Amino acid sequence: MKKLFQNTAFNIGLWSSLTLFVALNFLSYVSAIYEYNIRQTQETIFPASSYMFGFPFPIYVVSIGNPNAEHLHWESIVVNTLITVICSFVVGLIFKSAWSKIKNSPLA
Repeated sequence: MKKLFQNTAFNIGLWSSLTLFVALNFLSYVSAIYEYNIRQTQETIFPASSYMFGFPFPIYVVSIGNPNAEHLHWESIVVNTLITVICSFVVGLIFKSAWSKIKNSPLA
């Protein structure tokens, strides 16, 4: 296992996938705040009732007008973390496998 984490191709795949998931969660947050602000300015057309963000599952929900509706979805946080770690590990293994095939091909 230690050797796997010392492989450069595996690390590139792992860290690029982790970065992608973090970026998608941040993008989800930014778009939720943007949508909320747009809805507040056009309240008669689109009431600003709630917003939520998270990728792939929503991890935080805010409902305006209901003080008990603002909460974290802990089960979504756990599932999102597991999905992120597993997908990143698999992408790292794919990068490692692809790099070893490219490195050992007769054209290289």
